[in-house]
Amino acid sequence: QAAPAHSQTMLSPRQVTEYALTLEKLEADFYRRGVSAAQNGGLQSAPQIAKDAIVSYGEDEAKHVTDLSAALRTIGGDPNAITIPAINHPVIKSPSHQIFP
Repeated sequence: QAAPAHSQTMLSPRQVTEYALTLEKLEADFYRRGVSAAQNGGLQSAPQIAKDAIVSYGEDEAKHVTDLSAALRTIGGDPNAITIPAINHPVIKSPSHQIFP
C-alpha cells in the first residue's frame, strides 16, 4: 500500500522558515494597513479597543518578521528575497513589495 502523498515530501528547515516568514510578512502588512487606516480616519466607527488591538497585533507581527528574518539568515536564507505581492485593489493598495526597508 502506497504512503499518502503528503508524507513523501519533506521540507527543509529553510523552506519551513521561508514559508513562515511569508505568512508573517502578509500579517504584518495587513496590520500596518489597519494602523494607517486608523491614523487617516478610515476606522472612525471602530471602537478604540479595536484600534488598540490592531496596533498591538501589528507590533507582534513585525516582531515575528524580525525574529524569523534573523533565523532565516542563520540557516543560509535571505529574508529580503521573501516578498509578498503588491495588492492593487481600489480600497487596499500596496505601495511596494517591500514591507520593511
